[in-house]
Amino acid sequence: MKFRKTVILFTLFLSICVIAGCSTKDLPGKKVEQEKIIVTFEDKNRNVLATGADLDSVFVSVSKDEQYLISGKFKEAKKLEEITQKLLGKELLIYCNEDLIASPVINGALRTGDFSIAGGFTLKEASEWVYMIKKSME
Repeated sequence: MKFRKTVILFTLFLSICVIAGCSTKDLPGKKVEQEKIIVTFEDKNRNVLATGADLDSVFVSVSKDEQYLISGKFKEAKKLEEITQKLLGKELLIYCNEDLIASPVINGALRTGDFSIAGGFTLKEASEWVYMIKKSME
């Protein structure tokens, strides 16, 4: 019975870590090699417009219609504004280590530096992408 409680608590701890964005290197007694994670924001010609290093924060949020979103804030609001003005009505391609995460269509210029990406994500998917993006910010 004690073993089962330990497994349940450890599983709960891992779930909280994924949602909160801590890494496996923070887990007690675990030594896991961390792969370098690179997140890029690109246009359709694969021109890199921004990277994870340009972000100040990223987190999972929930929309009014209860969709899970990947939300965050750029360090420099002007940079996001320039990107969104340039791609108005077009897709912004977001890659993580060359894998396409999302390709939202830009509906308007974002002037405050804040963004939200809807993509029909489950909580698990959104949490995993947020974790990866946070790793690229390091």
